[in-house]
Formats: sequence, structure tokens, C-alpha cells
Amino acid sequence: MAERCEDADRATTGQGGDRRLFRRYAVGVTGRVLAATGTMACTVHDLSLAGAGISPAFPELVGQRVHLLFDGLDLATGIPARVLRAAADRSHLQFEPDEQAEEALTFFLLMSGAIDGVSRGS
Repeated sequence: MAERCEDADRATTGQGGDRRLFRRYAVGVTGRVLAATGTMACTVHDLSLAGAGISPAFPELVGQRVHLLFDGLDLATGIPARVLRAAADRSHLQFEPDEQAEEALTFFLLMSGAIDGVSRGS
């Protein structure tokens, strides 16, 4: 079940409040990044309606558009995103979803229990 990333939220503001527009949730699912250079395996550590934190880091993709696919996402093309930055062990993606991708992402978060803390999956 996905959980809210409260420690990450506190680290973002340095206070305990969250200045992000959308909450982040820990998901820990296996995924794939589809880039112009190929397909790379990843782990999606945290997820929001605005983006994701994944590992490993992909510094060569910073600034590029990619698609993120992960287990449980009902969207064959993945979520369009831009790689914002790469730290030592993680990459940070900003989603650029169309209506279909936004709907699939919202459905994933609801079914995983991330949004309201209640898992609806079987």
C-alpha cells in the first residue's frame, strides 16, 4: 500500500509543512523509463499527480522528455514526463500528462490506497 512521504515533505520545506501543490506518496513499484535512447528499468519510489522520484539516477536524461511506465498503471504508453534533475541515486520527473495519462495516474493512486489510505485493490 502506498503511504504519504511525510519525511520528504518536511525536508522540502525544512519546517514540517508541504509547499508542493500535490502530495507525494511512497509506492515502491517496478517501472520503466522510455527515452529516445532506449528503455531503462527503474523503481518508482514516490509519486504524485505532478511527478515521481525514481532510481537509479539518469543524469544523461536531464532536460529530456520521457515516458514512465510502472506496475499497476493502466496506460500502455506511460505517463509523459520531463526529467528535471538527477541526484546521486535518484532522478526526479515532472509529469506532462494528457487527459488519458492523468486519469490513469489518478486511478492508480486511488486503487493503491495512496490518496485516502484505503486500499481498494484485491
